[in-house]
Amino acid sequence: MDWFAFNIVVLVLSYWGAVIARVIRFRREVGEFPGLIPRSRLEQVLWPLWLLVIAAWVGQPVATLFGSATSGFFKPLAALDHLALDIIGSALGWCALGLSLWCCKFLGKSWRMAIDPEEKTALVTSGPYALVRHPIYTFQGLLMIGSWLVLPTPFLLLAAIVLGFCHMVKVVDEEHHLLRMHKEEYVCYCRKVGCFFPRLWKSKSDKRKKGKLNLQQRIMLQWGRVWPYNACHCLTLSGRSDPERLKQALYEALTTAGISQVVVDPERGRYEYLKEPPLISLDIFSCNSQPEVILPRLIQEELNRPFPTALHTPMRFFLLDTNNDSHYLGITYNHWTAEDRALRLVLCQILAHYYDLSLARRPAPLSLYPPGYWSLFGHLCTGKVLARLPLEVGRRLLRSRYAYRHRYKDRKDFRTGFAIYGLEQGNIHKLREYARSKGGTVHDLFLAALAEAVCRYTPGRLRHRRRRALRIGSVVDLRSLSRQDLSNTYGLFVGYFMVFFEKPQDNFSGLLRSVVKQTARIKKGKGYLDTTLAMRFSPAFWPALSDARRAEYFRRSGLVAGISNVNLGGDWLETDTGGQVLGYLRGVSTGPHLPLVLLPTTFMGKVFIGVSYRLAGFDEDQIDRIMKRFIWRLETLVR
Repeated sequence: MDWFAFNIVVLVLSYWGAVIARVIRFRREVGEFPGLIPRSRLEQVLWPLWLLVIAAWVGQPVATLFGSATSGFFKPLAALDHLALDIIGSALGWCALGLSLWCCKFLGKSWRMAIDPEEKTALVTSGPYALVRHPIYTFQGLLMIGSWLVLPTPFLLLAAIVLGFCHMVKVVDEEHHLLRMHKEEYVCYCRKVGCFFPRLWKSKSDKRKKGKLNLQQRIMLQWGRVWPYNACHCLTLSGRSDPERLKQALYEALTTAGISQVVVDPERGRYEYLKEPPLISLDIFSCNSQPEVILPRLIQEELNRPFPTALHTPMRFFLLDTNNDSHYLGITYNHWTAEDRALRLVLCQILAHYYDLSLARRPAPLSLYPPGYWSLFGHLCTGKVLARLPLEVGRRLLRSRYAYRHRYKDRKDFRTGFAIYGLEQGNIHKLREYARSKGGTVHDLFLAALAEAVCRYTPGRLRHRRRRALRIGSVVDLRSLSRQDLSNTYGLFVGYFMVFFEKPQDNFSGLLRSVVKQTARIKKGKGYLDTTLAMRFSPAFWPALSDARRAEYFRRSGLVAGISNVNLGGDWLETDTGGQVLGYLRGVSTGPHLPLVLLPTTFMGKVFIGVSYRLAGFDEDQIDRIMKRFIWRLETLVR
């Protein structure tokens, strides 16, 4: 018996048997066949050719196996009939079979055997589809090549040529269909991904892209594939609103800054702001009473509303008119583009044009393509920091085993809720004095008060021997640490650190001492770089994860909350705007890490606190209890 011919028979039957099994499973789960009967005229002509190729593909090794292939056209070529080619062909075939099944898994319910012109399926760009647009046809071709290496007959070569012709025609038809369905999104996808093989060279469009995504931007883009990762800033402005004047101010400010439509290529780590006018999106709402009820709902909708994946201006706006002497301006931006400090550079120009302030006469185009992280912060990564990195990462992993992990109703539900709280006027100054007397900062007070509030909410689970600690994250602005001036740069430059509370049931004084000790050590040893460097490996394995795996990403991180604290005292919002800004509020999507994020913003002696939380992890009453305890603790310190 020709065992290699038998191997090809098993291989080909396994491949097409898996296709039939997937059709049956699809019919059972979805309730219809996945394009089993072609509807377009072109595919109706191609279908008989497919069947002939499959028959030849199976018939040739069967005929060889039973000794029927004796004529010259069906007999293997003597020059290619070698054991080495038999082994290579068999190995190539089985690898192609496995990879083909892997591709089908990524397609999910978007998998079809034929095109339905009236049906629109989701555009899959993850896994193998992040590298090749039609990987199933690629691996099917490799499977045919492997079969021909085992049985190098002219007949099977002819079948391979016909199969290649069918692939080419089918791909052209499918791409026309996808272009009609997905339009600009598919055009951008085609620019960066090869048809049958990965692109190993840069196209002209790649060379035109000026910006290079830094580490944090790439990670935020990855998070955005799971759920919209947006940030929203809302300003309380004095006076009656003027929507037409505001639209003009938005257009002039974005044009001056250079923020227009953006093209993103996350696989190659590139982006570019096109030299075209920005597309201004301004939604106008009005209310006669209770803006404090309507405003959180608007911000919550903005945090959960995705930006387009194709060409878009990564910033949109809303106006809440209260018909009184004040109104609210909301700015939602795609968070990978910038952090809080960068957005305030744009807000400065918007308010200047809106209120016709002197700042409007100062041209301030922003720098949109900053250098990479290593160029800006490489001097901070000294030998001591790098040598300590494995130890710190191992230490965090060990401690995270005992960290409290929040329970979610649905781990795949990343919807973000939003609420608004605040501290009384003038309390922030007293809190600074109290924190200074304890050797810490206001941020240390916030961390300790949040740990105490969350601990009271989860006392039962924290008494468990394996869940005896809390872990809270915090954001660090890295701009001031850069070796270059980033004061006029629009981008994202943040780091992170985590604080552990081994005994969160302690009194507040004990919690505060623990925070002050840990933050002092982090600042001295530049511990905020450890997490940033450790996250370097995330972009490497993310493309290989399925959508289901991505939804479970960071499932065991053990972070219970996070804080992003901003102090705007003495900033341009108090000086150059002439008192036109009355309040400043921030919100952000929670991302895959966190069930709860506090965003305190100190402005004009008052602390405005935006609270973002995972709807699958908390309800409004639970958030209200946590925040009331948080505020009560801070207010008791200054009485």
